[in-house]
Amino acid sequence: MKDFVLYGGSLGSYIVQGTAVRIPEKINKLILNVSAAKNPDSALAETAKKDSIPEKTSERREYCIKHLTHYPKNIASIEKSGLQKNTLDAEDEYRALKSITAFDFRDQLNKTDCPALITSGIYDPVNPPAKGEILHKLIKNNQFSKFPSDHPLRLECADKYKETVLNFLRK
Repeated sequence: MKDFVLYGGSLGSYIVQGTAVRIPEKINKLILNVSAAKNPDSALAETAKKDSIPEKTSERREYCIKHLTHYPKNIASIEKSGLQKNTLDAEDEYRALKSITAFDFRDQLNKTDCPALITSGIYDPVNPPAKGEILHKLIKNNQFSKFPSDHPLRLECADKYKETVLNFLRK
């Protein structure tokens, strides 16, 4: 019996993938929001390096928040939402971010045969649609939806995203 729907966005989607390949028989549906099948480094981290923003600093965090969206009006709503709220200091955050670059479930994702919804923001600097396309090719039974947004897709396209998720869940 399939017991539940697993949802994960960004880092959470990597955790969902790991769970899905370990207990596929328990999962009814998967939702992977702004995800990747492997993530050695985000495009945003690469941009920060090019702009000489040092790692392990609060400056890097502020840089990333300001570059999660190419819609300047959204920066305040991202900060207000708490989406980027973090209690880790810069050193601990650096270690946490480095720990998520080791995941890679590409050779196991074919184990998941439940319906999956994969979503990407077409302007996402962290997990651009090309990374979602890889998941789309690896997971058998999926719907891949792109939105005119950046990484905070749920905030930037809230109504359309909600509609897409609800339609997927109703199937």
